[in-house]
Amino acid sequence: MKKVAVFILGIILLSSFKSSVLAESITYQRLDNIYYNLTVDGVTTSNHVTKFFLDSRLAYCIEPGAPINTKTYNSSPNWNGINLTEEQKQQIEKIGYYGFEYPNHGTDKYYIATQELIWKVIKNVDIKWTNSSGQVIDITNEKNEIQSLVKSHSTVPSFTSETLTGIVGTKEVLTDTNNVLENFNLSKTNYHSVKKEGNQITIDYSQIPKEEIITMTRKNYDTKTLLIYQYPGSQSLAALRLNYTESLNFTIKSVETPKEIVKVPNTASDEKIVHYGIYKFKPTNDGKFS
Repeated sequence: MKKVAVFILGIILLSSFKSSVLAESITYQRLDNIYYNLTVDGVTTSNHVTKFFLDSRLAYCIEPGAPINTKTYNSSPNWNGINLTEEQKQQIEKIGYYGFEYPNHGTDKYYIATQELIWKVIKNVDIKWTNSSGQVIDITNEKNEIQSLVKSHSTVPSFTSETLTGIVGTKEVLTDTNNVLENFNLSKTNYHSVKKEGNQITIDYSQIPKEEIITMTRKNYDTKTLLIYQYPGSQSLAALRLNYTESLNFTIKSVETPKEIVKVPNTASDEKIVHYGIYKFKPTNDGKFS
C-alpha cells in the first residue's frame, strides 16, 4: 500500500510540474531592410533582424549569439533555469516593459533598441544595426527614451510611507512633487474620501477620529505576464513584463480639533507678597514702636 501511495503522489507532483510548463510554437517576422552585426566573445555574426513570437507573444533573445535550433519551446512564468542575477532580471523586465510594446513605441527602431539594451544587461557585446547599404541605423533617441522610463520607474509619489494627518471633517489637497502619481491606482478607503486627479489627491478627513493605510499600485498598460522560453541546445527567449510586486502606501489619520489653551500671562513680578505672623514690638524714646 505504501508503494502505491508513493506512486500516486509521484504522478500528482509530475502533473503539477507539467501544468506550469507549456509547449509553445515559434514563428518569425523578418524586418524590412534591417540587419544586425553582433560581436560576442570575439565572434561576429550578421543577418536580417527577425522578430520572434511564441503563440502570439513577442519574445526577445536573452542569450546573445546563441542559435535557435528548435520550433517548439517549453514556457514557464519565471526565470528558473536562467543564469542571471536578480538585478539583471529586474532590469531586463523593465526594459521589456518600457520598450517596443510600451504605448507609442511600436516602431522597428524601438524593437531593435529594446533588444540591444537587453543584450547589454546580459553581456558585454558590440552591436550595430545597418540597412542593406551598410548605413548605420541611429537608435540613440529610442534607447534614451527607454532608459529614461526605466530610470524613472524607481521614482514614487512624494508622500509614500508618510502619515497625512488632518482635523476631523476638513479637506486637504496634496500635490505629488515627484510628478508620478498618475502612474498609480489607489486602494479603496473605508473611513476617508480620497479623490485622485492627475498629480493631486484631495483628502476629506472622516467625521470621527480614524486611521487607515492606502495602498498605491502601479498601473500596467496590459494584463500580460512574464514568460520564459527554453529548450536544450537552443537560444532562450523571454516575453517580458514586470514580474515583481511593489508595495507602496501612505497613511491617512483624522484627529479631533485640539482644545483651545488660554495662556495666562505671568504676573508674578507685579504681585505684592504679604507675610503674616506674630511680631514683638518695643517702644522707642520718641514713642514709636520698633
